[in-house]
Amino acid sequence: MSSKAALLTLCCTLATASVARADANKPIALDKWSRYHVNITPYMPVMSPPRGKKVKWVPKVQLVFKVKSPEDDDAILLQHYRGRAKWGPVQKCSFTTAQVTKRRGPRGQPLGYSFVRPICLMNVKHAISRTGKFSVVVSYKQTGAGKLHKNLARYSYVVKRYNSNWLGRGGPVRAFYIDHDFRMGEAWLYRRTDGRLQLWSWFKYDRPGFSAVQGARLRCYVGGKKLAFMRNPTRRTEISYEHYANKRKHRKTTWGLWYWYLPRAGGVTGYQWLLKHPGKYRCTLTQKGEIARELFFEVTAKGIKRAPCQTKGGARQVRAITDSYLIKTVFKKNADLKFNRRAYLRSPFYGRKWARGCPPR
Repeated sequence: MSSKAALLTLCCTLATASVARADANKPIALDKWSRYHVNITPYMPVMSPPRGKKVKWVPKVQLVFKVKSPEDDDAILLQHYRGRAKWGPVQKCSFTTAQVTKRRGPRGQPLGYSFVRPICLMNVKHAISRTGKFSVVVSYKQTGAGKLHKNLARYSYVVKRYNSNWLGRGGPVRAFYIDHDFRMGEAWLYRRTDGRLQLWSWFKYDRPGFSAVQGARLRCYVGGKKLAFMRNPTRRTEISYEHYANKRKHRKTTWGLWYWYLPRAGGVTGYQWLLKHPGKYRCTLTQKGEIARELFFEVTAKGIKRAPCQTKGGARQVRAITDSYLIKTVFKKNADLKFNRRAYLRSPFYGRKWARGCPPR
């Protein structure tokens, strides 16, 4: 090799190493981490406006970032859009120490990164009374280091109207909600650092349906063996609106994120039990004496098999930490309220497109 070629190779190697180091420190906008996830809802500052005025709204955006070394003067920058047009100036959003979680291993050892969970409310002076398609582009500013990481993610959502209440002869007040049907079909197996397991999924229900979810039971089967998750699932997030069809008739519609818990099985942690029993798992979620859903995942000698869109290098990979596994959902005898079954296939995770091989099938 000539000295010129050797020098060129060395320069390329150093440049690649520099990029790798930069990428390792770059914040990642996640779709999900355990119970924390991207969540956008409309905030309406005045629900009973003066006569002749309309209810207005601004977006309230909850985000999750994986950051190697977050500082308390870091900032999240949001550019909102109405369709293709910019909506207001770039919004600067800070966070508190309570919204930072330093990630630790099973023995309490630091893992070298943290999760930042800001909640960003747009200035109400930009409030509007419009429906339709909206989006927000997210960037992260490391103020002290002088680095701005632009366009880490774009989240899209659809805003619709509903009758929020009924004011006598004045009729219903028209308010706003975001259609979260795209969450249905989303299910996760989550492995805690101590080996315990949780299985998360979204449901759509009204008041009677709440008890159906609360009373549901979850069991997983592989090779003639059964793994039973604990009863009484835990509700973590609810997104709801109460629609009045008339003055007396109304129904509360809710999208809720719930999980079932498995601390130990056969004297070992849930994850250790999976490793001892590899194979293709079929889980049944029963409600009111019927199988409402089937959930599927596979375990190999190396661990829980990851969906293709979660693997490294995917063009549009689902952004979740390594402990979260997106799994397949099949609806059977549906106990949920009616929902758009194609929404999850068409625009999951706030308008993202699926990578090849996903959703899990």
